[in-house]
Formats: sequence, C-alpha cells, structure tokens
Amino acid sequence: MVEYQEILDKKFSNMGLRLNVSNDFEEMDALLQKHSNPGMPSKPNPMFSPKYNRMTSDRSFWFGLVDNDNEVVCTMAAKKFDHVEDLGAMWRELRTFYDDETKPVPADRIIVDTKFPVELEGTLSITGRGWTHPNYRRRGLVRDLAVLARSECLSRWLVDWHLGTTTAKHISAGREVSCFGYDPVNNVDRLGFYIKHVGEEATVHLHLLWMGPDEISTLAKQEVKRLRAEVNLVAAE
Repeated sequence: MVEYQEILDKKFSNMGLRLNVSNDFEEMDALLQKHSNPGMPSKPNPMFSPKYNRMTSDRSFWFGLVDNDNEVVCTMAAKKFDHVEDLGAMWRELRTFYDDETKPVPADRIIVDTKFPVELEGTLSITGRGWTHPNYRRRGLVRDLAVLARSECLSRWLVDWHLGTTTAKHISAGREVSCFGYDPVNNVDRLGFYIKHVGEEATVHLHLLWMGPDEISTLAKQEVKRLRAEVNLVAAE
C-alpha cells in the first residue's frame, strides 16, 4: 500500500496534481452538480449523498485530485457496510443507494435481473462517483483512484469484499477491465439491474463488480509495476 501510494504521488506530482482525502460529501455533491453534462443524470449518484446516507468519517471518504489552481479535477468516493447477510435484498430495497434507515427511501424503481453471489457478505465496501475533468481525461486517473480507494478500504476496514458498479455501455467497451481492473470472467455480473431514480428521465442499466482482499492486494502490486514503467517513460521523454 505504501509503495503504491508513493508511485501514485509521483505520477500526480508530474501532472501538477496532489491527492486530497475528504469526508465533506456536501462539497462533493456541489462539485459534481457544477460539472454535470447534458445527457447525463442531473444529480450526482445518490449512493454517496449525505441527504440520504450516513456519510460519517468512520465509514466513508472521497478522493479528489487537485490542480495548481486548487480546483478538483478527478474524484472517487467510497463507503462501508457492516454485517451484510443478503446483498440482493439490499439492492432490491434500494438501501445501497439510501442507507440511512431513519429517512424514507425515495420512490425509485429498480429491476434486479441477476442473483448476486452468495459469498458476497460480511463487511463490504463500495466505490463510485468516478469523475474526471475533460482536460485530464484519457490519462488513467479514474483507474488510479479506483484501485487506490479499493486498497484504502481494505487497509481501513479489513473488508471481506469490495464492490463497484458500471454501466452496460462501459461493459460492452471492456472498461470493467481497462478502467477498473476487474476480472471480466469471475468478478462481473453479466445480467445486471435497471434503476430509474426519481426526477430522472433515463433508466440506467448497471452491472455489479466485486473483488476480494487477496485480489485487491495482487492488483495493487500489479499497478505498482505498471505505474513505475509509466512514470519512468514520461521522465525519459
């Protein structure tokens, strides 16, 4: 983890960026709302909104890459669930998106087409809200923050499983591998689920991704080798 953090810091520094760790999800909501694009959901993913979730520092954080103008140009959020026994029920009841049980769940509609693997239980973490400013896209930053967040979840919370979601469009383009580093055969749900959030016109087709502790550790080691070659290549240019 330390070696991975160090090589990432070097990559970010070479790009004029620094990593910030925050628990201010109202700030994140405002940032993503500001940068929302036409054709995309008008509101940030509610899974990490403090309006509906207990985004306390003991179970959540988000990464932001900050440029020399002190502007956040890339993000990734994470949160933890304890004592999960029925992941499918969590999704069907929308508690993955809205985990504060003291507040009513919005009247979103969800259709779950798949049966989630029964072994996905215990202490789980999930990441989302991967966003990059247009000026910094196609540089692998979302992948960097996604894998770093996964490693951070394992380090902080000793999770039994880490989860992610991605769209059917990303799956068809192979981004579950290229952007997020998941095994497309063993760690990707191919059926998915459909969700329509209140106030949104589009129904989104999502797929679940998962990874265990050993896989997270192995991936981080692989990323160190990849990033070392990438940083050295840039330095030689």
